Amino acid sequence: MNEYILTPIAISSGALIFIYALYIRGRREQFRSDIRRMRDALFDLMWQNGYSFADPGYRATREMLNGLLRMSNTLSLSQLLFMMYLYFRWNLAGEAGQWNAKRSPNKQLDDKLEQIKKNAAARIVRFVFCEGFTGIAVLVLYCAFVLLRGTSSVKTWIVRQSRLLVQDAAMLSPSAIHHGT
Repeated sequence: MNEYILTPIAISSGALIFIYALYIRGRREQFRSDIRRMRDALFDLMWQNGYSFADPGYRATREMLNGLLRMSNTLSLSQLLFMMYLYFRWNLAGEAGQWNAKRSPNKQLDDKLEQIKKNAAARIVRFVFCEGFTGIAVLVLYCAFVLLRGTSSVKTWIVRQSRLLVQDAAMLSPSAIHHGT
């Protein structure tokens, strides 16, 4: 082949790989930053309201957020699906009661902790399904279903579920993360 063709191809390929590597790193750092903000908001909630840091609900929530930080470098669609499988398997077997036992005895605090957990779950969904290659695939599938909608009840259901997924993933704004709501 001609070196005049290979040189631009090699330079373009190298540039794309470099840009994508920066994007992946930035995407993961943004995810980690959002989880840290949630953890800081959790600490502020406990400190400002005089709640005990020994509260089982607080400790379980903080442990969950720290776990997300630790696994953020490897979090992927396959890992998320595997975790969901294990969770539902344990839940069906009745072994997930340990998590429910780590609830706060204070109802107000428990509601706020549940909201922080929901925010973390929404951020995981956004990270896995709406960013990176999986996000592109989800967007393409969503657009295809929108174009094909109305032709059958199954397609209408799929479009409705896709919209709900996109709305749930988009509901989490950076200000909601910062304030822990």
